[in-house]
Formats: sequence, structure tokens, C-alpha cells
Amino acid sequence: MNRKQIQELRANRPNQDEAERPALPPGHPIAWLVLTENTILEGTAYPLPVFA
Repeated sequence: MNRKQIQELRANRPNQDEAERPALPPGHPIAWLVLTENTILEGTAYPLPVFA
């Protein structure tokens, strides 16, 4: 998934109360984007090749 697709996916998510929504699994594109946005890891794939 590219960054634009991930941002569209995040924008199109249903608006739920954060306490009631299910947790995103590790490595989910939205979760990974939120964690890596504006860092040196931005744009890298999950999992990182070093750990795969």
C-alpha cells in the first residue's frame, strides 16, 4: 500500500468512539503510518527487513 492509499483508508474508516473500536493488529497500514509518520522510518514497509 502506498501512502495515499493508507491515508484514504484512514479517512474512510467509520467514525466510532475510540474506546469501542477494535484494536488494529500489529503492522496494520494505518497503525504503522501513525507510528512512523514524520520520522526516519516514514515510507518503510512493515516488518522491517532486519526483523523479517
